[in-house]
Amino acid sequence: MSRSIAPIAGRLAKLLALLASDQPGEVLATLAALRRALDGAGLDFNDLAEAIGRLASSEPAGWNELVEACLSHAEMLSERDRAFLNGVRPRVLFGGEPSEAQKKWLRDIWKRVLPSVEEAA
Repeated sequence: MSRSIAPIAGRLAKLLALLASDQPGEVLATLAALRRALDGAGLDFNDLAEAIGRLASSEPAGWNELVEACLSHAEMLSERDRAFLNGVRPRVLFGGEPSEAQKKWLRDIWKRVLPSVEEAA
């Protein structure tokens, strides 16, 4: 499983937008900056591609990533949702499996925050 790009997602989004330049030198410089940003986080372009693929599939890989992705948009959530996420977080942090009811709740929360995630990408 790849590591999360969440900590550097904002920076990556800004760099990816620079790839729209019509100047070849700027595009190459942006690619180099992307590589440095990924390398600095212990990631590579495969991790970036996988993260984009997960967005397309509408759900992060692994329950821990799903909980963290939802918590990264805590301002959009009710107190009840935040309490639930913080309660299930220790269980999934070490690879534990949520109950079926918890999985449903997690997916419901994810569907609510997904538009914000897609805007940031």
